[in-house]
Amino acid sequence: MTRRPHSRAGFTLVELLVGMTLALVVMTAVLSTFGFLGRNLNRLANQQQLESEGRRALAYFAQDVRMASGLSNPGDAQLELAVPAGTATRKIIYYYNSAATATTVSIGATGDQVSITAPGNSLVRFYENTASPNTGNTVTLLRNLLSLDFDYRDVSDNAVTDFTNKVSSIKKVAMEFRSQTGVAGNGTRTPVYPGASPFLAIRNKALLE
Repeated sequence: MTRRPHSRAGFTLVELLVGMTLALVVMTAVLSTFGFLGRNLNRLANQQQLESEGRRALAYFAQDVRMASGLSNPGDAQLELAVPAGTATRKIIYYYNSAATATTVSIGATGDQVSITAPGNSLVRFYENTASPNTGNTVTLLRNLLSLDFDYRDVSDNAVTDFTNKVSSIKKVAMEFRSQTGVAGNGTRTPVYPGASPFLAIRNKALLE
């Protein structure tokens, strides 16, 4: 009786190479998809952070301006408000640091200055402690700023740019800014986020000081 030889099932070298190539193509596509989704999620998170900071900064600004009874040291990058606090008033200062690195500045009239430290490309808000004048808390409201400006108008809605002789005529204030974050090289850079307040009336400020 003649025995039939056992058949040996398996893959040829060509079949293995083809299978490995297909598997590599599939894995590359899967990893690329995961990378793309990850970059999109990071970009969306960055955009959400910009929008959240923008809304908070504009809310603080609107509240402070509308409550203010006075304004001093106006400028394109800084603003000092006097806000009633019981029988006294307290300073609320907004300061924009356009430098890329942290900066410490002294704001206010001689003998009545407040020292503020602001991170690079940020807007900070100083809130004075009335129990201890010229001391208080500094909070960073906006980061990753490309630009920021304060604009001023008088009661007749005319622009005020003379901060030496026309401060007493300022009745309305507005703030506008542009911010952006992320890295262009890895696809996480956000679109430029623009934010702006309307011109807000300083309700408790007399027309003439």
